[in-house]
Amino acid sequence: MKTVALSDTTWEKLKSMREKEKLDNLNEVIEALLKKSEKVPKSMFGVDKGSKGYSLREHEEFQRDFHE
Repeated sequence: MKTVALSDTTWEKLKSMREKEKLDNLNEVIEALLKKSEKVPKSMFGVDKGSKGYSLREHEEFQRDFHE
């Protein structure tokens, strides 16, 4: 078993997640967070880097296509 120093804010967030997710202990909370982080492939980080985004017209066109 190891000891980890946390800020009060992080400690409260972990406890809140434990209650919300109905987990038994903080170790399970951390395991759930790690498992969740593993689902996002590292190759996806920065995939939109340098993207200028879409114009309003392009966005409206995408939305129209999506709802048809």
